[in-house]
Amino acid sequence: MNILLLFFGGSFLVIGVQFFRGKWLWLMAGNLLGDDQGEINSAGAIKAGKWTSPGVIICGVSLICLVFDGYWFWEILGISLLIISGLYFVFLVVIAYIYWAKS
Repeated sequence: MNILLLFFGGSFLVIGVQFFRGKWLWLMAGNLLGDDQGEINSAGAIKAGKWTSPGVIICGVSLICLVFDGYWFWEILGISLLIISGLYFVFLVVIAYIYWAKS
């Protein structure tokens, strides 16, 4: 189980850094084949990548913290970072709905 948590944590870290750099944005929309790239607003996609990357990076760090399951400090830190990451994504959804309702 620890190897799986480490793998997913590292994957989330790499994906979060790539989102922040403006790369791999096709993963964000669920478009795994990468087609229809001409219809995507590149400035909006890069902005969305920069907004979502901190949550993905924090989630990756929390999963890596949960690898150390024998130590209570790392468990509490991992769970609290996971909760913070979830709250950040809820905040982003609320902001997106407010922005959508205004326009």
